[in-house]
Amino acid sequence: MNNFTESLREIDWIRNTLWFLFYVVGVALLFLGWVLPALDDFRRANIEYRKSEFLYNETKKDYDAIDKELRDFKELNAATLEALAQTSDAQVLQNILAGFFQDLKVSELSREKRQIGFEVARFVIEGRAANSSLLHRFMDEVSKMGRVVKVDFPVLLKSESNTLFFRAHLELYKSESIPAIKQ
Repeated sequence: MNNFTESLREIDWIRNTLWFLFYVVGVALLFLGWVLPALDDFRRANIEYRKSEFLYNETKKDYDAIDKELRDFKELNAATLEALAQTSDAQVLQNILAGFFQDLKVSELSREKRQIGFEVARFVIEGRAANSSLLHRFMDEVSKMGRVVKVDFPVLLKSESNTLFFRAHLELYKSESIPAIKQ
């Protein structure tokens, strides 16, 4: 034991303590100078990554919702176009003009095919309008049907108890080779 106590007395405790403190301070400065900035950079990059991932997921949800609406709209549009293709011109006229007039009657007079590939359908339209501006809107709506429309004049107009009774003859020209523009 003597040997051990002598070896402890030979150690320069002050110098070793100073070297130990110098070493701890050096490691702490190295940690603060090099490791902490790297950790802060990593933390900032991670935060940015999570923000961008969150924004991407939210944008993807919005995109998927809009894409689903678009697909639903396309399916509805295709179904509507198919239904329109199967309905007659008289039904189409009835549906378009029902919002404008009271007591609306659409009667098909004739339908014939001409040699140059056109089909001509003749109609008589009768109804009552609240005012003459509805007749102008009626002409606009019929012209938007995607077919060539010919209104035969004169159009019969009578005033009956605050309404206008009218009767008009229409001809719709439809080409077999050129599809109608459907709305």
